Amino acid sequence: MSISFSMGIVELPPEGLRLIYTNPAGLIQMELTQEAFGKLFRELNYTDQFITQWENNYRATKVAGKTMHFEDHTYETDQYFATEASYLGVGESGHDRYCFIVKDITERKKTEENRIKETLAISQMSKMSSLGEMAAGITHEIYNPLCIIRGFADLLKKRLSAPDVNPTALILFAEEIKANCNRITSITEGLCYISGGGPMESTAKVHVRTIVEQTIKVCRERFAKSDISITLNGLDSEALIDCKQTQISQVILNLLNNAYDAVLESGNKFISVTIIEEETEVAIKVLDFGHGISERVKEKIFDPFFTTKPVGKGSGLGLSICKGIADNHNAKLFLSQNAPGRTEFTFAFKQASTS
Repeated sequence: MSISFSMGIVELPPEGLRLIYTNPAGLIQMELTQEAFGKLFRELNYTDQFITQWENNYRATKVAGKTMHFEDHTYETDQYFATEASYLGVGESGHDRYCFIVKDITERKKTEENRIKETLAISQMSKMSSLGEMAAGITHEIYNPLCIIRGFADLLKKRLSAPDVNPTALILFAEEIKANCNRITSITEGLCYISGGGPMESTAKVHVRTIVEQTIKVCRERFAKSDISITLNGLDSEALIDCKQTQISQVILNLLNNAYDAVLESGNKFISVTIIEEETEVAIKVLDFGHGISERVKEKIFDPFFTTKPVGKGSGLGLSICKGIADNHNAKLFLSQNAPGRTEFTFAFKQASTS
């Protein structure tokens, strides 16, 4: 049976921390008997590391002149404890005395740890979901230029085996093969840029335009296949931001995926991505000309698990995780325009210094 609450008194003479009294719950929690009263914690087989930590905590309580709160983790038993410590004054022995209340918070800490693990797993799932939504399109994007390359390679083979070889035609075939190889390279570079990184990715100064351009590489072919036009504005920007660039790419990718879904069935298949510099800030604006967002939906778009997409199409985690990434970068992500036929999201940052 787990005991969750104990209280007692200790004193701190020069020779070390001493237990004066603890209630029955404390005896059970510390696996002691009343014979421990008046003994040094060192005599009770507590480690020097534990004793030093607690002595420092109690001294800090006296200096602060108020009740202090501490948390400890006992690795041997994998338990967590929350302690409230207060300075009582000088005892009969002439040494400083303190009272303590200790609560077993293992269950709460375990729940928090599991929630963090689940959040990380959900974040990774959402990232994979965003990439997965593009996987089929990327397959076609790579497959199409490969088919063209194979076709021109067959033509080259036939022309080279013919008696009257036309060098000009061969050069044109080679240029087409090279152009389609460049298309594949561009797509794979963008995909690697977006799918890289991870929790340990370091923060770096990056040009905003570089992040936008690399992310667009993954989308452009897929969007073109659905007759969706993407225009880029502000690519002459020299603005830098301090960021984990993979995470920023994932936010832009999510906004583009949402814009794609918004205009796919509309009569105006047009998306605009714009970089705007405003003194100390720089913003990325993603504008689509779909059907807009209703007021009811507008209030919930950043809520976890809220989605307007059909079952199996979206998890409702995209924008909520994007908002978390923005918050972690001290950036702002918000719906800046919303009207029938016009929806715009703005992703705004503080500019980094160029030095």
